[in-house]
Amino acid sequence: MLRSESATAEITGSEIDITSIIKTDEIRLNNIEHIYINEIPFNDESEIINFIINNKKTFISIGYGNKSIDRKLNINICIADEQELIKAEEVFLDTFSASSFSIENILDFSKKVKDLKTIEKYSDSLFRYMQAVDKKNKGEFNDAITLFNQSTQSIKKYDRFLAHAIISIANFNRNDFNCPSVYRIPLLNDALHLITGVKKDNLKLDGIEKQLPIDHASEYILENIISKFNDCTLEQLVAQLEKNKTSFFSPLDIQKLYFIFWRKALIEKNEVFEKKYYQKIKYSNAFEDILREHYDS
Repeated sequence: MLRSESATAEITGSEIDITSIIKTDEIRLNNIEHIYINEIPFNDESEIINFIINNKKTFISIGYGNKSIDRKLNINICIADEQELIKAEEVFLDTFSASSFSIENILDFSKKVKDLKTIEKYSDSLFRYMQAVDKKNKGEFNDAITLFNQSTQSIKKYDRFLAHAIISIANFNRNDFNCPSVYRIPLLNDALHLITGVKKDNLKLDGIEKQLPIDHASEYILENIISKFNDCTLEQLVAQLEKNKTSFFSPLDIQKLYFIFWRKALIEKNEVFEKKYYQKIKYSNAFEDILREHYDS
């Protein structure tokens, strides 16, 4: 079958995107007896690989297999231009550097990057991410999660610091704490360390820590709960939360907060509040493994 060495995995899907330059040793053809590219038969492996890697923007339909199986694979090749990536990221950070933004800012960003043709999916992912943040801030939580999903589905194909940061924030919103990315913004890194016990390296990109736009709820949790976790008592953390409106907290945010309070209750050896918050999160899929490990140990 087709195998990508860079991904160290067999390609078994029906469609893939190639957004960065690949080398000849990053593709292997295993156990393939026949292959057609755009309905043209190919016999030489090196010829096939060169055909794929020498195209910077094209659509390729591949049929391949052996006596036991036949498969089809569509490859959309659009090698991202480095300068266009830089331009889109600069526009993104400049447009959303303020503490607040509007739908007009989101549309303005889209207009400014529409001519960057080699990174259309990257720009679209950034656009959908900001739509997700906007929806989340308006309390439209289901729509926000849908847009977070759409954003990360495409942006994960780009090995960029900004892409990794956005994926981490989207996962934080989805209570998905298994993201393999090693790039984190500092407070988010602290939050994930607190939740999972695994510490990741902070994202290092000049200015991004202050400029990266996130939803109000995540910002509040990071800046008012996580940053004060070690210095405040559980009572103080809960009081801090109760002072503020909770309308912008999604059900997933509430679960995160209850889990954080459960962690604090453990540290303070407060059995009453430990049981209280355990009851609130014990059926949460996001925390079931952590809870099981704690109570089974």
